[in-house]
Amino acid sequence: MNESILQSKLDKLFDEWEVAVAACPEIPAEIKECFVRDGFYPGYLNQKCKVLFVARESLSVEGDYIKEVFDAYKSKRVGGKNINQYQFHALMMYIAYALNNNCFDWNSIPWAEKLCETFGTPGGLSFAFMNLSKFSNWSESNWQSNWNLINSSLKVSGNDSFIKQEIELLDPDVIITMNLDGNLSYLGEMRKVLNTTDINKYAYKVNGKEIPLYDMWHFSAPSKSPRGNYLEPLSKLV
Repeated sequence: MNESILQSKLDKLFDEWEVAVAACPEIPAEIKECFVRDGFYPGYLNQKCKVLFVARESLSVEGDYIKEVFDAYKSKRVGGKNINQYQFHALMMYIAYALNNNCFDWNSIPWAEKLCETFGTPGGLSFAFMNLSKFSNWSESNWQSNWNLINSSLKVSGNDSFIKQEIELLDPDVIITMNLDGNLSYLGEMRKVLNTTDINKYAYKVNGKEIPLYDMWHFSAPSKSPRGNYLEPLSKLV
């Protein structure tokens, strides 16, 4: 499958997803209008290790999350900050690089701004990304997850297994989730393999095979070290 075919299949899924959201009487109209699509960045299918990151919700994004964030990556700035200072996005770069290059030595991984230079280009880094919720959190004063909003999305997404269908289309080799607070079941069938202080490891079933799923701290968690709480614990489990 090439990426244009994959994108067409994702577009069809999101069209069906939006129809289901529109038909849900419990969801206010202003929330329905904030449906956010996600998926994969250019070059994803050419990666040695196809990594899918699953977060909770987008912040102040509407329409196409991938396009908006990809443009930010290419400018090396996200939310007005250099990407090196934006832990949420920089960590995805570092972890995807580590898994694709079998390189978990912190000092050998290029800075995120350097990885941005070839991100999404032939031979460059890429990955897939999706949020548990397809509704964007527009609260400017509170960085914490809006679980009422997330749950309203899950009521629709979970019933028709839209989340699982998206993962099946993306067909990753590894899934990294960001402390989904007991909502892993919405992703599909899995079994727990190991609990550690920083990471819980699962075997996740997708498209007739089992792949590793690592549930980590949220990438925006305060007082967590990219090296000590994410990369080094991951290196011991891979």
